[in-house]
Amino acid sequence: MSLLFIVLGLLALVVVVLVVTALVLLLVLSRHRTFQPPAAAGETRRIRAIEPGESPIASTAVWRGSELEVTAEQAATVHLFEVPVTDLEQCAIAWRFRISTSGLASPVYAEMWCRIAGMGEFFSRALNQKLHGDNASVSVELPFYLKKGQQPELLKLNLVFEGPGSARLQDLEILATPLADW
Repeated sequence: MSLLFIVLGLLALVVVVLVVTALVLLLVLSRHRTFQPPAAAGETRRIRAIEPGESPIASTAVWRGSELEVTAEQAATVHLFEVPVTDLEQCAIAWRFRISTSGLASPVYAEMWCRIAGMGEFFSRALNQKLHGDNASVSVELPFYLKKGQQPELLKLNLVFEGPGSARLQDLEILATPLADW
């Protein structure tokens, strides 16, 4: 009988230790901050606008007047533009555009790839701006933050479709905002 009490006591002690560990872990994680963008240190300027008629990479992206209609027959990443850039560092680079969808059953979101000299390619995804269903002219801004010494060479813009569908883009532009040290 005393062995049973010892085992139960040890089991209770293990449960208490696990509960205390879980509470400490929750406290630590709740204080862990998400990424906070660095402060702007100047005015935003337009680096480049994509004009109607400029050829997109994907054959499933076609200009219809001032709108770029992008279609995917199934879940796919549709490569739209690659734009060389120079003379930028310690700034926020952003693709900005308006997007419209109609009856989109599966979500779509924007994706940017940034090639940095001597470092490789890195991405930014607008997962917090996924669209589905009907949307009329929603503004999307997809940023990428560069530290001092990080000099981009090429920016790519993709649309990621999680299923078949189409979207229409307007007013595509690349912006740069100088940043404070971070």
